[in-house]
Amino acid sequence: MHTAVRERVAGVNITTVYRTLELLEELGLVNHTHLSHGSPTYHAAGEDQHVHLVCRGCGSISEVDPTVMLPVTDRLLAERGFRVDVGHVSLFGVCEDCKEL
Repeated sequence: MHTAVRERVAGVNITTVYRTLELLEELGLVNHTHLSHGSPTYHAAGEDQHVHLVCRGCGSISEVDPTVMLPVTDRLLAERGFRVDVGHVSLFGVCEDCKEL
């Protein structure tokens, strides 16, 4: 993100970029999710919600419809009264290409 901003506005500090993203999230304009141990990934608010599938083998990231989580979200709501925000869900595993490795 910082690199993309610096290409348009020279001299922008990385702290400024991430503070601005935090403010945009507080205002409900962007959402974030963590896809690995690195920096969060940001999406514009209002985009279709999706669940990230992150491969631990090759690092590929794909998106699936959040309805795949319905059995889990329904059970947590029924048993715990807990509402899951599937817009912030990342599932880690091994993709089809890496399953043989």
